[in-house]
Amino acid sequence: SFAFANAFLTVHAILKYQWQWWSILMFVAFYVTVIICQRKGIFSFGRSTFYLNCYSVTVGYNGLLGLAIAIATPTLPAILFGVGSLLFLASDVVLGLFMFKIKKWQMDCFNSLLYFSALMLIALSLSCS
Repeated sequence: SFAFANAFLTVHAILKYQWQWWSILMFVAFYVTVIICQRKGIFSFGRSTFYLNCYSVTVGYNGLLGLAIAIATPTLPAILFGVGSLLFLASDVVLGLFMFKIKKWQMDCFNSLLYFSALMLIALSLSCS
């Protein structure tokens, strides 16, 4: 369900703020890093490899498209949306580290801070426009 939510946020971003072609370059770098880390054993998605890779595609592209929009569209709603999308990506990276690598309560708290900040910024971006 989160993958679908990210896909819908991506479609919303493209329709509202315009597609930024160079977001693909950032996404390719991100996803190649994810693949290399899995192959080198830096992290593993375990039995959920297929699903978490699919999710990485949706959240990764949504977050990096958001960053591109925040840079290329200097309006308050675009910046709020873009930074919120990027924080969603960051929260999922931290969540992945917490779930699969670093089981410390501080990581869980940091994830919550990023996640709820992302929600707030995206909601504010919708109310500003």
